[in-house]
Amino acid sequence: MKKITTAKDIEDIVMKTPQGSLVFIRDVADVVDTSKDVKEYNMTYLNNGQGKETFSSILIEVLRETDSDVVGTSQAVKDYIESQRGGLYPDDLRVNISSDLAEDVDRDLESIQSSAISGLIVVILVLFLFIGFKESLIVSITIPMTLLITLGVLDSFGISLNGLSILGLIVALGLLVDNSIIVMENMDRLNKLGAGLSRRQLKV
Repeated sequence: MKKITTAKDIEDIVMKTPQGSLVFIRDVADVVDTSKDVKEYNMTYLNNGQGKETFSSILIEVLRETDSDVVGTSQAVKDYIESQRGGLYPDDLRVNISSDLAEDVDRDLESIQSSAISGLIVVILVLFLFIGFKESLIVSITIPMTLLITLGVLDSFGISLNGLSILGLIVALGLLVDNSIIVMENMDRLNKLGAGLSRRQLKV
C-alpha cells in the first residue's frame, strides 16, 4: 500500500461502488489539504499502579471478523503495533490497550482447565472409594478424551473460542462430570444385580 503524504495521494485511492465498479476518490469528492478547529477531545485516564494520569489521546477500535479467533486476532494486532513502532508512528508515541477481549477468553479457558482438572480428580476419588479402581480408571481416560474430541469437532466446523462457545464448554463439562458418576454407579449396580446369572440370562 502506498504511503499517503499529500492530498494528491488521497485522490488517487481507488474505491469500489455498490454496483461493483471501481472509481478514484477524485471522481466522487474534492480532496482539500486544510485544517479544522478541534471541537471534541478524547481523554484517557490511566491508573497503572505507579500513579494516576489523564492525557489527550486518539481512540482506535479494532473489530475482528465474525468467524475469526479472538486470541489469534488480538495477538496479531499487538504484533503489528509493535512491528510498526518507529515506522508507522514515532518511537515516543504512547500506545495503550484499554480493552482486550482475548484476556477474558484466556481467563475463561483457564477456568475451564482448572474446573476440568478438579472435577476429574473428584470423580476419580469418588468412584475409587465407593465403586472400584476399574471404574475410576475408565473415567480418568474418557473425560479428557471427550474434551479433546469436542475441541477437535469445534475446530473442524470452524467454531472459534468465544464467550458463547466457552459457556457451552463449561455447561458440558459439568454435565460430563455428573453423568460420569451416575453412569458408572448404575453400571456397578446392574453388575451386582446380575451376579451369578449367565450371559444368556443377562441378554434376556
